[in-house]
Amino acid sequence: MTIKCFKVGQAVVIAGDGGAARASRKGRTEAVVTKVGRKYVTVMPVGGGCETKYREGDSERLVYLIEETDIGSPRLLLPSVRAADAYYEAEELRLWLVRAAGWDGVHRYSLEQLREVKRILERVRPENGPLTLFELECMIGERVWVEGPEARENGRYAVVEGVNHEGQVLIVESGFPYYNYGELGACQAYREKPEDERHETD
Repeated sequence: MTIKCFKVGQAVVIAGDGGAARASRKGRTEAVVTKVGRKYVTVMPVGGGCETKYREGDSERLVYLIEETDIGSPRLLLPSVRAADAYYEAEELRLWLVRAAGWDGVHRYSLEQLREVKRILERVRPENGPLTLFELECMIGERVWVEGPEARENGRYAVVEGVNHEGQVLIVESGFPYYNYGELGACQAYREKPEDERHETD
């Protein structure tokens, strides 16, 4: 997530309450962007309060900005209510996965289930995993590698023109749409063309 994903007047969500439990839905505040600078995005909570500043993290793959503060745990800034909902759901699923894959729980799964989990997890390489629509929204004007439904051999580089979250549509140069983006068997986009060996293991 980069600063260029934000604009003045944008409705955003602050996640966290300065404590340790950042993933809790209770620590959630709606706010509005009041300033977008070179290093920080400044926001004001809806209903009043103090302005706070947020900076980029160490990786553009993060889906949030991080509060600039010397007190407590920094809160996170997400670009929309939809992005906040996705963040909270992902955090809850990560906690579920940790519990489900714990030493006491992992023995419940069959060999076939474990093989399927391994296959899924090995498909995604963190350095070049599939991009989300939120990431693509911040990459308008940039080139990405796009693979159509069940047609990886026909993938191509294309410039991102826009996204439609409601319809899960990725729009690339010349207005070409990829529908049902991100669903199983549908279009996926990557920062760079995935390595051949990743395709061979699918």
